[in-house]
Amino acid sequence: MFEEVVLPVEPVKGGRSSLLSQLLEETLYQPSNPYLEFAKFDGEGLDETCSTKTIHFFLPFLLPSADDERGVIITICVIETATVKDVKGLVLCKACLKGKESSIHTDINKYGVWIAEDDGTVDSEFPMLDEKEAISKYGFQFLAVDEKDKDKQNKPSQKNVPVKM
Repeated sequence: MFEEVVLPVEPVKGGRSSLLSQLLEETLYQPSNPYLEFAKFDGEGLDETCSTKTIHFFLPFLLPSADDERGVIITICVIETATVKDVKGLVLCKACLKGKESSIHTDINKYGVWIAEDDGTVDSEFPMLDEKEAISKYGFQFLAVDEKDKDKQNKPSQKNVPVKM
């Protein structure tokens, strides 16, 4: 029905490639973000369409910058249906995007979420937040993502033992 037309392919002038080709080539050599799958829980720009929650996270396992003695702080807006584990992954994803990927383990299970004071200190009187619970269950503005220590993980549990007198 239609005749096949062969278009001549013109070489790119000066040996340069297009901007898109250059951008794609540059991204091949950038380190991959192991927590990119958690970016779907980011609530930035979704305030009008679904319930979101803004939380300030301290990352005490990263070295503090010269600007702030409290350490690395990441403020995120997250959808309220996300679990604590999802939010932890989102925080680590954003930390990798800020250029901190060399200091972050690729295993999400090496980290936990704790309640923090507004100065960044982890409140050790409370246990680590349950990763299966929705983040909307917790009403704290300041939390911390930190490496799980043996001290934090293996605290002996207190048991009530009845004593007969």
